[in-house]
Amino acid sequence: MKKKTIIFVQNIEYPQQWAIDIFYYSKYLSKYDDVKVKVIVSKINENISSDNLEVIELLKINYLSFIIKSFFLIKKINQKEKIDYVYFFAQHPLSVILQFFVKYLLKIKTIYDVVSWPIWKWIIPFISKITIKFWVYFSDKYVILDKWLIEKLNLLKIKKYEIVSMWYDEKLFKENKKIDLFNKKQNEVFFTYIWTLDNTRNLEIFIKAFIENIKINNNIKLYFIWSWNWEQNLKNISKKYLDKNIFFLWKREHNKIPDYINSSDFLISYVPKIDYFEYQPPTKLIEYLACNKPVICTNTIAQNKILFWFEFLVHKDDFESTKEKIKYFIENKEYLSKYDYSKIVENFSWKKLVKKIRNFLW
Repeated sequence: MKKKTIIFVQNIEYPQQWAIDIFYYSKYLSKYDDVKVKVIVSKINENISSDNLEVIELLKINYLSFIIKSFFLIKKINQKEKIDYVYFFAQHPLSVILQFFVKYLLKIKTIYDVVSWPIWKWIIPFISKITIKFWVYFSDKYVILDKWLIEKLNLLKIKKYEIVSMWYDEKLFKENKKIDLFNKKQNEVFFTYIWTLDNTRNLEIFIKAFIENIKINNNIKLYFIWSWNWEQNLKNISKKYLDKNIFFLWKREHNKIPDYINSSDFLISYVPKIDYFEYQPPTKLIEYLACNKPVICTNTIAQNKILFWFEFLVHKDDFESTKEKIKYFIENKEYLSKYDYSKIVENFSWKKLVKKIRNFLW
């Protein structure tokens, strides 16, 4: 059987937690005998190339240079072996230029993934919507997070598309009671938040509510893993308790994240109450549950859907309800730990998701 060759293009460091989709798509697709996978990225952190997977580094360069180099590299590869698809992830608006050249100059079919990049405040909404329409228009097929986004952006329904959510690595994210990165003492209770620290997530409310609980119980700890532009503001709020009860650890490698989850008693999934995120499958929530951990969640539509039978994990994000929810978790630690949360997400693996992508190529 002739193999189909697919090239993924994204100007990122590979692999990294910020772009887990391209990592898992390429990793699991390459396990199929009838698919040959190549990945073009700016930097390689860990080269997982194999007989069926080639990861190509272009070095950290500006975006325009990345587009030019990618084009000539794709052209060179296509001259040696016929490329069936070039797969683009939503990112910098300029990447639509590369998609245009690949499709119309090199005559290679393209797939565009609308899933990977939300429309939010620091990307001008108008430009973002227009470029997404261009990406979809220039693609032969496209992948979408949820059908609601097709309606919201008025995307082409006549093109072939596949609805693909963001799921988790079932081999990596699993319960492990032997892990303790925090050297926990008796009676200590650890809360952990993993992901970006930006002002849309209302984490300052969580910190203020947590501080009120510290005043009652000094044995509680709060860890933030990752960073973003709001970190200093959150540190200012935490100042009195910084490095005593509240800790900022900066980012960790994706394969180390399960150890931090398993070392914690409770996890925090603060998804912004923004249109796009209301429906977006919350990757972090799914990973937390896969490790069988109770989670304090904001009440977005997607998180509510997953936690339908566990509504006690969901709360409003105002100060009073957050303070009471944290207190409830501390006081009911044993009760909350008795459930098997991993069963909620047992069908949410990247391996199963990539099977849909593989079928979509044919």
